Parts: sequence; structure tokens; C-alpha cells
Amino acid sequence: MKSILFLFVSFYTFQVFAQDSLKIGSGKPIVTPEMRKVYRKNQHKLDMNHGGIGLTLYRPGLGEIVSSEKPWIGVNILSDIFELKFGFGNTEVNGLIPYGFGQGYIYTREVGTQFSIGVNIPVSFFSIGAQRSPLFVFRGHPVLSTELGAYRMHDEFFFKKPSSSIYYLGINPGYRIRIPLGSIEFNYNLRLGIRMGENDKYYKGIGGHPSITLRVDALKWRYNPNMISAKGVYVSTTNVNSTTYNTGTRYNQDGSRVEYYTTYTTADVNVSNFNFGIQDIGPHIGIGPKFSFMNPRRKPYIPLGQLYGAVIEGRIGAGDFGFCVEKGEIGHGGKLQEKNEFEGEYYYRLDKSKDDDLGTLTVTNAYFNFGFDISPMLLMPLGIGIDKGKATSFFSITSGFIIGIHTAKNHQFIDTLSSPYFQNMLLIDNGKAKEQFIDPSKSKTGFLGGFYISAQVGALNFKITKYKYHGAPFASTVMCSIAYRVPIIYKRDK
Repeated sequence: MKSILFLFVSFYTFQVFAQDSLKIGSGKPIVTPEMRKVYRKNQHKLDMNHGGIGLTLYRPGLGEIVSSEKPWIGVNILSDIFELKFGFGNTEVNGLIPYGFGQGYIYTREVGTQFSIGVNIPVSFFSIGAQRSPLFVFRGHPVLSTELGAYRMHDEFFFKKPSSSIYYLGINPGYRIRIPLGSIEFNYNLRLGIRMGENDKYYKGIGGHPSITLRVDALKWRYNPNMISAKGVYVSTTNVNSTTYNTGTRYNQDGSRVEYYTTYTTADVNVSNFNFGIQDIGPHIGIGPKFSFMNPRRKPYIPLGQLYGAVIEGRIGAGDFGFCVEKGEIGHGGKLQEKNEFEGEYYYRLDKSKDDDLGTLTVTNAYFNFGFDISPMLLMPLGIGIDKGKATSFFSITSGFIIGIHTAKNHQFIDTLSSPYFQNMLLIDNGKAKEQFIDPSKSKTGFLGGFYISAQVGALNFKITKYKYHGAPFASTVMCSIAYRVPIIYKRDK
């Protein structure tokens, strides 16, 4: 009863606050129109400052005879209004398609990925509620996002290059509900694009689908970024002109003639300087949980797995460093890709065409990671060079490597008849390769290495890591992860 009464009083107080008016004795409002205008402006500014990383569930409408047996899973990365999306899932094509002068029936399964980059802008109209403090917020407002992106579909076992692609412009109206330490966002994603590839006859460039995103707040309010000015340079070329000249002739002994040509290229190179703002959060270290999962599209040739652990990570300027301990179950395939068949050499990656003799391993990882901010490098192909100096930006793209150790235990085959098969393979190999490269049940403790690329937004980190298990090569795989690091050492005063 007390809880119900508390919620009622809180809701009533909140409604009074959100209406910007409060009446006393005489009944006259104490909030002036100017105060109301400033209040609404500040609330919209807080909406614009929201950012974080979340998971998105959706079923992309890719065609009339195209469906997905399970929802696609996407990762949504939002920093103020900048938005980055990465998603993956499967498609099932079942129906009639044009074939020759008539129609033919087709049934096929493919896996797909989606990537997009764009902006997500809060709208102040039709907003409700308010943010009274970072931890006391219940507010809803429309959003309008636009993006440039692509869908790429492959054969289920990756036998060939992408069978088809869709390159599109997306416009995604929606509504965001902000709650303490996060938000829930509903969107309808409209797509206008072009389709390419041999299977484009059943995929559609134009379409739409609803989605829901559950996002965790990046704690920008706690880092309290300091906006600083940094220098940039933009290089462009115009009036490109190439001319080819005959610069010599040579005769071979058989009398044949060889001509030599040289091409000279001229262009006007324009260099312009500009200043841009960086949200500097300063050197910091955070600690928190981490969850890793495999890309669901790998399921045809490897059982899906997940790892649970904790990290202590930080950044200073362009540097990125941390330590992770995690444990969980990893699936393995039935065969490693051969590097040299006659020498018994194998790569640390699975043969994706083999979908039997699968199994699982329980692994424990402990490793350090070292990397640096590669955001400036990503802009170089566009002719843009930026110098962040010593700033540690609120949003950044980092990349680096991991080094540590691992254990591998509790191996199990999904099919118990797989064990004799691998025992026979060991006899056939006759010691040319280490036994853990032939039989996954021979996995053991060993060195762990790899590399990663990550998107970091304040307290959150989305990372794609390539694990290389030297003691258990069948476990070597690529995993996605999300880590939430509560800052324990950071610069509070700006």
C-alpha cells in the first residue's frame, strides 16, 4: 500500500512539474512564460545530450517472399545525435520468382549483415515528462533519424561472395522514452535503395519495418565533458589532368618493337584549415561487467556461445588499455582450415563448409588489451585530417590487440558418435600436427592472443574481438561484446 501511495504522489508531483506551473494562495502562477521557454529549451538540450549503446530487435522487410525465422539482432551506438548501427540475422526465401519466360519456385536460406551511419535528432514537439536530474528522469519525445547503410547477404555456409546487396537511404521516425540510466526507442525504418547481385530478383530496395531499441546510458553527466577546440585540415584536388607521352623505343633481338610511355598527371591541390570541437572527458579508468556473444549467423557451422566476465578499462588521450577476466561456453566446428595439407599445418579458424561433428568447450580467459584511437585514420580517405592532441574524446573508435592465457575444459560433442571419428583422424594424421589441431577434445590450457576493434561512448564499449586460442584452436572465433564500465578514476571538475 505504501508503494502504491508513493508512486501516486511521485506521479502527481511529476505532472505538476512537467506542466511548468504551480499555483499558490491567490491562484496566480509563479512560472512566467520566459521561464517556461528556458525550461523547455533546457529539456531539449538534455534530450540532445543523451547517448549510449543498446540492442535492437527487428525483422527487416527485405522482400515479399523473404522472411526471417528469428528477429535480427542489432547493436545501436548513439553519441549525442551521431548514430552507428550494426546488425545480423538470417533470411529465408520461399516462393515464386521470374524464371525464363515464366516463373520458378525457389527455397533458400541466407545470412545477412547490416551496417549504417547517420544522425538521430530529438524533436521537441509532442514531448512529455521531464528530466529533473540524471537519475530522476521519465521523458518521452519524438525522434527523426536518417542513415546511409547497406544490407549484404551470403550463402548460409559462405561458399561464395555476397549473393546480393542493398544500398539504401533510411528515414526512421520514432519515439524515445528516456528512463533512469537508459532509454527505450521505437522506430519505423523506411528504406529507399538499390539492389545488386545475382539474387537481387527477390530482394527489394524499397521497404520498411518496425524496431525496438533498449539502450543503456553512457553516463555523460558523470564524465562532464569539456568542449575544446582542435585543429583539422581538409585536402581536396580539382582540375585533374593526365597526359601520356611516348618516351622511348627499344628493339628486341627478334626484331620486335617495344614502346615506352610515361603519364604525367597535374592537379590543383587545395588545403584548408578548420577548427572542430571535441568533448574531452580526460584520462579515466572504469570497472564493470562484460557480456560476449557470437554472431548468430555462424550457427550453421558452429554452436553459439557466450562469455560472462568483468573488465577494468581506461583511456588516456589516444591510448586504450584494460584487463578482462571472463568465462563461458564456446562452440566449435568439425574441422579447421588447412594451411598446408602435407605438412599438417592449420589456420586458427574453422572450416565453414563442415556442419557436423560440432561441440562445445568451457573456457576461462584472462588477458590485457592495448590499443589506440583510430578515429582520425578513418577520415583520411575523405581527405580530412584531425589532431585531437591530448584529448580523450567522449566517443571514439579504437583498435588494438589482446594478450593473455586461457583454460579449456568440459569438452562435449553434440553427437556422441563424433568421438571415434576424431580418434581415427588422429591415427591418419600420424603425428604430423599437434593433436589439438585434429581433435577438439584434446584442447588444453595455453596462450591467448588476438585483436579487436571497438566503439566507445563514455562508460560503454561495444567490441568485436578475434580470439586466437593456442591451446584450443577449435575454440578460436570472433565474438561481439558489450562492457559497462562505471568510472572509478576520472577528472570530475572541468
